[in-house]
Amino acid sequence: MSHEKKLGSHDQLVRRLEYETVDGQPAFAPTVISINRPHQEVHEGNTFQASTYTGTVANNDFVYFALSTTGTANGTHLSWEITAGGDAVVSLYEGFTGTLTNELSVFNLNRLSPNLSPNSAFEYPVISAYGTLLHTQLLSGGANNQFGGGIARRDTEWILAYGKVYLLATQNIAGTAQPISIVGQWYQL
Repeated sequence: MSHEKKLGSHDQLVRRLEYETVDGQPAFAPTVISINRPHQEVHEGNTFQASTYTGTVANNDFVYFALSTTGTANGTHLSWEITAGGDAVVSLYEGFTGTLTNELSVFNLNRLSPNLSPNSAFEYPVISAYGTLLHTQLLSGGANNQFGGGIARRDTEWILAYGKVYLLATQNIAGTAQPISIVGQWYQL
């Protein structure tokens, strides 16, 4: 026989107790069901997302996604997903300087939560200086003119310093115009 008992609110840990009988007496075999921290932050209404898509990016041109952490006093936990129609190079910079233009809509992943992100996201900034290069990788789209596209997914979070602007720069190097999309997802503790 199996019973579930919820401990606390919807956003807290759920514990399932499996009841068995040993010599006529109940024996408890507790099992803990847990969710990972980013999933928990979605439930608590602290996870946010912004995205940009450009359908035609000329060869050697860039698509930019900037995230400003100037509105928060806590570290921002950032992950991203970048998709391109062909070969591309993805770079993450810290300490970008320039003009932030084209502010993106930022959405709370918990659509029932009233929480707003203290961070702002932008596309197509005017760049004075990129800042410090933290990460770069090839986004492979195929070989021998077989452009199949590629995806760069950064599952390991970067914990960003507050009071800075971070820039994800994706350069199309496929040899022809290609689409590129960037999705940034973050949470605050």
